[in-house]
Amino acid sequence: MADLLRKTVTVTAKQTMTTKKRLTRFFVMTLMVAILLNIFTIAIHVMVVKNYDMNVAQILNLNQFYFYFDEMNGYVRDYTQKGEAEDREVLEKCREDMHSFLDQLKSREENISLKRNVSDLRGLIETYEESLGQVYECMDLVKQEKMQSEIAAEISQEYEKMQNIYQIVYGEFKTLQMGIMEDIWAGKERLNSRERFYYMELCAGLILLIGIGLFYARDISRKINVPIQALMKASEEILSGKLAQFQRVEILGVKPDYEMQLLVDAFNTMIERIKRQIQEIEENASAKVALREKELENLQITNMLRTSELKALQMQMNPHFLFNTLNMIAKTAYMGDSDKTVFLLHNTAQLLRYSLDYMGKSVTLARELEMLGNYVYLQEQRFGNRIAFEFELDERFHQVQVPCLILQPLVENAITHGVGAYLKDGRIKIQTRYDDESQMGEISVSDNGYGMSQERMEELKRDFDSPRMQTEKIGLANVYMRVQLFYGKKAVFDMESVPEIGTKISIRVPYPLKQDKDCTAKGEEENNVSSFDSR
Repeated sequence: MADLLRKTVTVTAKQTMTTKKRLTRFFVMTLMVAILLNIFTIAIHVMVVKNYDMNVAQILNLNQFYFYFDEMNGYVRDYTQKGEAEDREVLEKCREDMHSFLDQLKSREENISLKRNVSDLRGLIETYEESLGQVYECMDLVKQEKMQSEIAAEISQEYEKMQNIYQIVYGEFKTLQMGIMEDIWAGKERLNSRERFYYMELCAGLILLIGIGLFYARDISRKINVPIQALMKASEEILSGKLAQFQRVEILGVKPDYEMQLLVDAFNTMIERIKRQIQEIEENASAKVALREKELENLQITNMLRTSELKALQMQMNPHFLFNTLNMIAKTAYMGDSDKTVFLLHNTAQLLRYSLDYMGKSVTLARELEMLGNYVYLQEQRFGNRIAFEFELDERFHQVQVPCLILQPLVENAITHGVGAYLKDGRIKIQTRYDDESQMGEISVSDNGYGMSQERMEELKRDFDSPRMQTEKIGLANVYMRVQLFYGKKAVFDMESVPEIGTKISIRVPYPLKQDKDCTAKGEEENNVSSFDSR
């Protein structure tokens, strides 16, 4: 049945979405939306800033153009009056610089009106330069002393024409300057508008992401909480004695993820097996009455009855253990820590598989301690720093056979009746020790809890042999009965307790070591003992 369950959940895992995959998909989607939102915003912002920078460059180029044009016009005046070659060289240098900035101004054109104004400006500059060329020719003739009066009149005429053009260029300069300044102010307004829009966009994006996150959180929470609530309700029904009427746990209104489906399937499988075992026990009980009437001293029948009783006590442990574990995981799920809940469910599933595979069977002490480590981890997650768990193990007799789930109730009893109410400094110690002289292995669980009086402890020991205690209680009485049924009188179940000091429960079982191992065991005892903190 366990192999069939494993095959079923393996196929289901390929077809359904796990909680981890669902969370990963949500995070990737959120990251992609945030990246696209920022890329879109940055792209628009860069375009607006680029346009603004171009307009600023245009106004700078226009100012530089007019500066050199004005300088050139001044040198024209000096040249027409003095005719010095040095004035002409400086004039030509200003002319080159003016054309350089005029070309840059044209190369940055985007506005049609601005483009037309620049074109008009270039036409005026060309007319101005034509007159300048006439002045150059006239000045050359002056140097050759030809027709002085006529040449001077022509120079004066061309100079006046150039000054008229200069005034027109100045008007065009002011018009261009105002147009570019208007573009700059418009660009600045667009930048401010874009900044406001960016903040609005960012707020809208955050609201959208928060909304999506709340939706996903609610969906994931329902997929975890609904199955757990159904399992808790089923466990309460079973503990109240309605196991015979119980059928299956059905998850309604939500499709659980892989991990929760695994837990539900394991629970249903375990309950089915428990019911079959109970049915077998009832049949064996009927056979027991008949066989006792016919052959009370038959050893084979006695062994069968002991085995049946051991299975019954073993099965009695599982719903109780499952209910307490699910109750602890449900509290974690209510806190909204999905990753931690999934990890706890994984550990719980391992413990359930262990109980299903070895129900009514014996296991090695090493295997039992390994599974106890998983249970201790769950309790560490529940109590945090309130309780410290410590293991001190002598591995020489860990291959001894013990009933399945015999240590977990002892640790749970230490928590419930010992240090569970402590807010800090609670300690539980799990210890194994081998006595070479008596060839007995001791397994003990001790705590520093409230303890109990000697009278209360003696009363509790007497109750262990009470039929009511054996059938109604599932803690220490259950472990005591399983030890007695499994080992007979060869094992010893003992309790020690001191009020306000703590309680220690010990189980001593026979395990004779081979002679050759006994010879070296005493010399290597310190190497065989391992002590570690479960944290």
